[in-house]
Amino acid sequence: MKVPAVSVPASPDARSKQQRLLTNADLDAKTGTRKSFRYAEERAKRFPARVKIGRLSRWVESEVDDWIIERIRSWRARSDERT
Repeated sequence: MKVPAVSVPASPDARSKQQRLLTNADLDAKTGTRKSFRYAEERAKRFPARVKIGRLSRWVESEVDDWIIERIRSWRARSDERT
């Protein structure tokens, strides 16, 4: 299934880029997390907010990538504190 691309003017550099929208199945594979975890994290403002397209929910890939990078940095910072 082809995922639609949409321009998201979130920041000046993002204005010229095409952003991919991810499904829950895409997020399962990309993040290794379950839907229930992501929705709970979203409610707590710790996971990117979904974009509603009619009845469908999608997530902006660059926002998810930023979330992943932040999780890695946070984990590494905690690891460095322990050593």
